Amino acid sequence: MARQAKSTGKPYALADSDGLYPCFSAIGTKAWLFRYSWFDKRERITLGNYPALSLKDARALRDEARSLLAKGVNPHSERALLALPCARHGSRRGWGARPRH
Repeated sequence: MARQAKSTGKPYALADSDGLYPCFSAIGTKAWLFRYSWFDKRERITLGNYPALSLKDARALRDEARSLLAKGVNPHSERALLALPCARHGSRRGWGARPRH
């Protein structure tokens, strides 16, 4: 789906499933968005850019965000908290971050 989408001169989004949307800018950049409701307000977060983030990985991140919502945690706020520099390691590690080996 995201691979075949073309630039139209206007930004647009296509629906995948369960709130996951590939979003296409007017100049042709592609990003994965997750749309959700938080206290009756529509929210969205960017999961990553395509093709750096594959559809499989975007769906996995969407599932992580949905599990946070089920626990009563706003994924946007949680990601912002986890993106703060870690005092112990001096690095930024958000949800969905892959451990470095």
